[in-house]
Amino acid sequence: MYTFSGPAGDRLLPTPSLSAAEEFAGDYRLHGRLLGAILSAGIAFDLAPAPFSPCFLRLVLTAATGEGEGESDGYWEASLEDLSEVDLEMHGRLSALSSASEEGGLPELLSSSATTFADPSGCGPPLRPDGDTEAVTPDTLAEFLRLACGRRVRQLLLATARHFAAGLTAVLPRPELLTNFSHWELVRLIQGQDLGAARGLQN
Repeated sequence: MYTFSGPAGDRLLPTPSLSAAEEFAGDYRLHGRLLGAILSAGIAFDLAPAPFSPCFLRLVLTAATGEGEGESDGYWEASLEDLSEVDLEMHGRLSALSSASEEGGLPELLSSSATTFADPSGCGPPLRPDGDTEAVTPDTLAEFLRLACGRRVRQLLLATARHFAAGLTAVLPRPELLTNFSHWELVRLIQGQDLGAARGLQN
């Protein structure tokens, strides 16, 4: 589908860009309403072999329940695996830091690259106060990766997730119940492997 075309071809992921989020806003709301109808009616709908991307579904559920609004970067969690689905170029750069840490060459790489807590995409404010000048160290690398991955995934997918969630919550009477299910449990609900639980969302 033209609105779902992320770098990871084995997952159902919206096109990761702000322009696509606005250009296809109506389409994403429609997809959200369809998913809401599927869940509330307990209809079997086979998404295999391309289930929703976990990072996208987490953003949809967060937007649908209103959690995370106004929260700082520390609230938003994402991994290098999540990042690989939306920005392969940044994933390559950050993976090099992670690999160097495992191989013992991190101090030299951090020194040569002058890595700081600035937004790696160059599209937003620093990841931490004074991050433009605060150097990343071996001790703070894990936090840097967590914040950087979360920021980039959110930059590229949150607007789309909000459109999708708007459609979803327009159909589901109690969208907060979705937080009771994990990503894979929701996939099973959508694919009809646990229709009894899906029908429970109607009550």
